[in-house]
Amino acid sequence: MKQPYLMLWLLIPGPSAPENDIHVYLQPLIEELKELWEDGLQTYDASKNETLRMRAAVLWTISDFPTYANLSELSTKGKLACPSCNKDTCSLRLKHGKKEYVMHIEKNVCDNVIGTLLNIEGKPNNSLKARLDLQKMGIRRALHPMTNGKNKTYLPPACFTMSTKEKEALCNILKDVKVPDGFSSNISRRVNIRERKIAGLKSHDCHVLMQQLLPLAIRSSLPKKIFPPAFFDIVVHLPIHLADEARITGPVQYRWMYPIERYLLTLKSYVRNRSRVEGSIAEGYLVEECLIFCLRYLKGVESKLNRPPRNDEDGPCEIKEEFSMFSSTGRHIGDTKTCTLDRITIEQAHQYVLFNCQIQDLHRSRSEHLSEKLRWLADGPSTIATRYTGFLIKGFRFHTKEREQRRKTQNSGVVVTATIRSFSSTRDQNPIA
Repeated sequence: MKQPYLMLWLLIPGPSAPENDIHVYLQPLIEELKELWEDGLQTYDASKNETLRMRAAVLWTISDFPTYANLSELSTKGKLACPSCNKDTCSLRLKHGKKEYVMHIEKNVCDNVIGTLLNIEGKPNNSLKARLDLQKMGIRRALHPMTNGKNKTYLPPACFTMSTKEKEALCNILKDVKVPDGFSSNISRRVNIRERKIAGLKSHDCHVLMQQLLPLAIRSSLPKKIFPPAFFDIVVHLPIHLADEARITGPVQYRWMYPIERYLLTLKSYVRNRSRVEGSIAEGYLVEECLIFCLRYLKGVESKLNRPPRNDEDGPCEIKEEFSMFSSTGRHIGDTKTCTLDRITIEQAHQYVLFNCQIQDLHRSRSEHLSEKLRWLADGPSTIATRYTGFLIKGFRFHTKEREQRRKTQNSGVVVTATIRSFSSTRDQNPIA
């Protein structure tokens, strides 16, 4: 699902979506797919130096929820809003609450939860219309709208919203959060502590927030909350079917929206003339394809096809590979300083080398002629060492705590999983694996 392997087959013009008329634009594509499946196409296989009959099939489609209705010709609104449940959908139409839902499930659920908890203005889950729906249904009487002596409507505070202090605590936690390098974007930029709200989250930001950060940030302030009926819309219902979809279609990384969104951002960047959006995208796409085709025949030139990854360890390194145990040395980044090791550090380094070297039967050797490596092991490590503020090894990035003080990411922690069962003493009946 990377951009070099995505092809732009069709670009539908117009300021608005075609909705149910999308089949008119997809008809040429469908005819070509039928031809590829029924007749196939004679293709050359460069790896085997032979020709084969290539066939193609549509496994699934990736779209937002409204487009899903246009493609499948199923209803995604009203009483039968869930295509999976269909006629078995249990729904209730709220008289006062009227909403529209677009984009993907996880982002909508995240926006729904955050908007309800922080009581963000413009979110309908705790508005006057939502309270009127509670009053009409005859439930949650403590939350029904009230009228004071000045004929002004008053909304009693709800248990599913946070107090001012709880909102500030949540915003401060998300503002100061640090995640590993490459784990997510800088979510702290989306937090407004002064107005106590979170806005502008992307799809992957919502994924990280819902899966990792939000349960930890609100567990002390929201031990048990009951949301209003307006919260439980079709977007909150759809995650029930995610397990069935995973069982049918397999891993989610081949059918989620994240690579599609990134590709749509790339296509939008091609627009130079806003009055001719479709032409700008088509022209930019053709130029990109021509450049990629030419780059495949250029040798010794760095391009997007052969550019090393961000945490590449094959760069210049000053460490000499004398022992085979140090064959994967990595690459240092940042400032370099020389320091003198204390006695404990020297002993730890010496023991590590002795326990991990690949020279066999050192204690049984009685020869008077010792190898140079054996003399190095006997002499022990040097008291002078080189210290770095960052290091890249095996695709991972590690920083010192001093280096992370001025960064939004945290890469100073190292976790080692034990491969043997260890006992703290002879009385230990619960070994740690």
